[in-house]
Formats: sequence, C-alpha cells, structure tokens
Amino acid sequence: MLFETGLLYERLYKDYFRGACYLYLVTLFEPSNKEYEKQYIRLCEIVREKNGFEWEYYITLIHDISDIEKYIDELLNKNNEKTKQPKTKSTTTKYVSKPVYSKVKTVKNSTSKFEEFNAESYLHSLGYKVGSTGLNEYQRRSLLKRVLNEGKISKYDVIEILERNISMFGHRRDRQKAVSDWKNDLRYIKENF
Repeated sequence: MLFETGLLYERLYKDYFRGACYLYLVTLFEPSNKEYEKQYIRLCEIVREKNGFEWEYYITLIHDISDIEKYIDELLNKNNEKTKQPKTKSTTTKYVSKPVYSKVKTVKNSTSKFEEFNAESYLHSLGYKVGSTGLNEYQRRSLLKRVLNEGKISKYDVIEILERNISMFGHRRDRQKAVSDWKNDLRYIKENF
C-alpha cells in the first residue's frame, strides 16, 4: 500500500518528495525488495534535482506517515524565510549553517538501498568518523567541540546528521558500533552545547 501510494503521488501530482517519502518508508519495512529500492533511489534523484540536497536529506528523517507533512511544512517555511531575508552580510552570527552534504560522493557496486545516494555528510568531511575503523570517543568529542566552537558547523546541523545516520542505519547489524557511537555523540552534543 505504501509503495502504490508513493507512485500515485509521483504520477498524479508530480509530487516527487511525498512519493519518495512513502517509498523510503516501504524500503525500511521491506529492505530486500529491489524494485522498491530502485524506485526510491530514482525518486530521490528527482527530488535532489528539483528541490536540492536539503529536501532529499529530509526524506531520511521520516519515521512514519505523519512526519511527511510536518517536514514539508518545515521545508516550505525555510524556503519562505530565505526569500524574505534581505541580502546583507551579518557579522554578528557565530555559526554559519553549512550544507549537510559536501561534494557528491556516490557508492558504486553496493547492495545498499542508498546506492546512488550521497555517502558523505559535511560532518564526515570535517574528519568525523565512527565505528570500528573510526575515531575513539575522546577524538570524536574533541573534534566535535572544535568544529562547533570554530563555527564550522552548527549544533543543529550536527544533531540532524547524527539523527539521520541513526535512522538510516539503526536496523543494520553490521553498523551497530557506528550507531552506538552516533547515539553517544548525540547525547553528548545535546547535554554540552
């Protein structure tokens, strides 16, 4: 039912974001279905092309159907705020919001549902790495403290990235160490910044 609803949003309304959100949910419930995965990736590419990386990123924040409208409202409000703001430079803002995604880095020959999905977050490009081959807790927290204090990334952006990663990979057994690190770092950021 979710799969068909997603395709209807695309075909009837040309609403690629809602369509991709429904397909994202169905891939979470049935991760081994290659057709769902293929259609989801296709719609993500259209969303990225038409609306940008931020809209594509928000798809991965969806946990249930009620989140879809909430995030659409949030994204539309952000777009409205951007168009209303005068184009002057602000010298008083300490934190500059950076894009969640750096240069597009795709994963090839992968069995992941995010095969053509940007694999590197802005935080990762700053040196943040988790899991068995990543930084230890002290190194991660030192890096997080430094990049936040230097204004290279905002607390909000760090929280978004960590929550997205937990949402995307929380169900995967091969990523449990990374998920544990993200959860610990998320708690650290919320409690200390």
